[in-house]
Amino acid sequence: MKALRKVLTALILSVTVPCMAARADYITVVGTVADASDGSACCFATLALYRNAELVAAVSADAGGKFEMKAIPGTYTLKVGLMGYKDYEDELNLFENSPRELKISLQPDAEMLSAAKVSDKVPVIEMKADKIVMNVSHSAFAQGSNGLDLLKKAPGVTIDKDGNVKLNGNPVSVWIDGRPSYLSGEALKNLLKGTSGTTIDKIEVIANPSAKYDAEGQGGIINIKTRRSSLQGLNGTLTLDGGGMYRSDLGQGIWNTGSNANINYRSAKNSTNLIIGRSWDHNLVSMGMDTEMPTSSGLLKSSSNSLLRSDDSSTQLQLSSDFFLDSKNTVGFIVSAPGSWSTMDSPLGDNSYLTTLDGLEISRSNAEIINHTKSPRYSGNLNWTRIFDPAKASEMTVNIDYLRNGSYNTSRQTNHDLSGGSESVTEREVTTGSEVDLVSAKADWQGLVFGQYMLEAGGKWAWSHTGFSNKHIETSLPDVNDGFIYNEHIGAAYATLAGQFGQKLSGKIGLRAEYTIANGDWNSDGEPYSNDYLDLFPNVNIAYMASPKTMLALTYNRRIGRPRYSQLNPSKVWLDANNTICGNRDLQPEYSDNVSVVGSFNQIYALYLGFQYRTNMINQMPSFDAMGHEQLIWSNVGRQMGVYLSMNVNEMPITKWMNWTLNLTGMTLRQMDVPTLSDDWNCAAQFYTSLSFSLPANWKIDWDAFGMSKMNWGYFVLQPYAFSSVAVKKTILDNKMTLSLKFDDIFDSSAQQLKIMGAEGVSNSMISQHFYARKVGVSLSWNFGQSQKARKRNVGNVEESSRLGGSSSLGK
Repeated sequence: MKALRKVLTALILSVTVPCMAARADYITVVGTVADASDGSACCFATLALYRNAELVAAVSADAGGKFEMKAIPGTYTLKVGLMGYKDYEDELNLFENSPRELKISLQPDAEMLSAAKVSDKVPVIEMKADKIVMNVSHSAFAQGSNGLDLLKKAPGVTIDKDGNVKLNGNPVSVWIDGRPSYLSGEALKNLLKGTSGTTIDKIEVIANPSAKYDAEGQGGIINIKTRRSSLQGLNGTLTLDGGGMYRSDLGQGIWNTGSNANINYRSAKNSTNLIIGRSWDHNLVSMGMDTEMPTSSGLLKSSSNSLLRSDDSSTQLQLSSDFFLDSKNTVGFIVSAPGSWSTMDSPLGDNSYLTTLDGLEISRSNAEIINHTKSPRYSGNLNWTRIFDPAKASEMTVNIDYLRNGSYNTSRQTNHDLSGGSESVTEREVTTGSEVDLVSAKADWQGLVFGQYMLEAGGKWAWSHTGFSNKHIETSLPDVNDGFIYNEHIGAAYATLAGQFGQKLSGKIGLRAEYTIANGDWNSDGEPYSNDYLDLFPNVNIAYMASPKTMLALTYNRRIGRPRYSQLNPSKVWLDANNTICGNRDLQPEYSDNVSVVGSFNQIYALYLGFQYRTNMINQMPSFDAMGHEQLIWSNVGRQMGVYLSMNVNEMPITKWMNWTLNLTGMTLRQMDVPTLSDDWNCAAQFYTSLSFSLPANWKIDWDAFGMSKMNWGYFVLQPYAFSSVAVKKTILDNKMTLSLKFDDIFDSSAQQLKIMGAEGVSNSMISQHFYARKVGVSLSWNFGQSQKARKRNVGNVEESSRLGGSSSLGK
């Protein structure tokens, strides 16, 4: 890896030196936008300049259809859009140091009656130089789904049994509207489950983020962007949904209901968004674990089987507002108070535990389990954007955030030991509580330097305080009261420089430094904990546009995975009546170096080749006691190399009314220096595919499927699984109302098996889960307000030019 870094350093210098020497002057482009049929002005049309598929500048025409914009010399794609007209796109060459005047005519589109018509033109999956964008709001699956359902459909994304989100098998950091969520595992899972799919606009999968982003997340960043209208006046969407399925094999069923309102008001001086939602779910999950251990007395087998029923409810409440003080200053705020509540119960007959020795029963027990969990969350954000020089794209954004996330759980287990023909009863009650307070402040500046190169620089400071308590009461055992307090400070600074080298080649380099100070106090061992470290995270991005429809890009970056607070906590947490998990206060951060090459062809086909090298991997190390009961301990376990190859077919037209999308990823992984495991290469593959049917009379049908082959990860081997869904959408009442019908998990295949490898003294161990997700759902949405009549600005991804600081966000 030292040799690799030397090569990358030389590459950075080779890109930086030309940046320092080059200069260029701006070219002013003026003109008018008019209706092609009668010559009338197209007021407030949106014009955007793109280079290498990235937005460079965007303006709106005035009331007379006139516009003016500035750009450096180069070749651009000009896009113009206005509600009620067909999109306009043309190549624009700027190489003369003199003003250019354009006269643009837009063709009326009689069929474009509402914003819903425009949105259907956006592809579901877009492959870009630095990310994959999934436009979920334009899929029939958005209605009647929650955020977790939609995230599972993102290319390369999986969610493990603990609720952790992974990209190509690597843990990622989940962001919401350009800000880190600071959540993982069950906390993130609960937040996404309580988020209506109709409030989500797109999911950005950023495998190799630039230095502007936090370095946390081995697999990169997944940014969930929520919907917010840019239309004048009052408008919004109201949604009702519900669904369910009766399981004759279980004698009971699953169901869900939900309601959501997304309300927007926009004037010349203000833009305000309110999201209110509530959902209820009744879910069923079966779990099992089987273990075999050879002993001197014979083969010891232990098995457990449980059917868990949960009743969950979630709220979504958020208010955000931007105030446009003048043409150069915007201030905004976001306040949010989402929450979730869950009751999980499993009666005595649904939990069984059996241990045998050479086929002879040595112990048998049943258990009754009741869990109560509540997870309130409160957050606030203040933001300010100052535009210094529009001609140089010079601006600064300041964000101040506060977050409190709570999780409180009470678990009661009554175990009935039936060994030897008699019955003895023991009771266990575990009460845990955690509260996380987080304060962060960051400033980001950008501007053109040396005439044409974009410089970004900024800094961030974040402080978090975590308090955890654990109370354990069990029959015939002494009470346990322990917990921990953990504080962490992270200071960061970064700079990136991007530029164009000729008409086809562009590059971006960056460097981020993060200094971490952590200290804690664990009641379980009475010893204080402290750690501090400074890390540098470089990144390089080089793109070559062979033609307007053909792109090749090379990226490199370095990432970090810090231990989560719960992973450092040495207190035991009971997974069920017999199995536990605990943390490790000696955990160190894990690191990864990532290189990728992306090729995009004809805006339909794309190839992605990636390489990753991970050190200090954080994973669960399994161990078993004499009775076959499992204990998982978080540990740093060796290194890993991985090579990934992904192919993407993006909405390839099969007929005029049917498109096909495919994302196919193959990977080969080698784990090294992992205790008790061999250093072998292992191969895996996963796919996502969909068919979209656009039918007459505003009917749309979407079918999709996801599947994964066997995958090795640390001490665990995930067995193959797949699932498929279909959705039908129909718009009525001049596109003001949308009715959708959805059939999830058609083949009832949402089951996962996890094989445990390398555990000392164990010959075979398997964990199985079946999520009973097969159900039929219906959803009804009503769009109200001026969105049905107002002319809407819509040019591809022109919304990327808007300021993210005041956009709506889940749980922020």
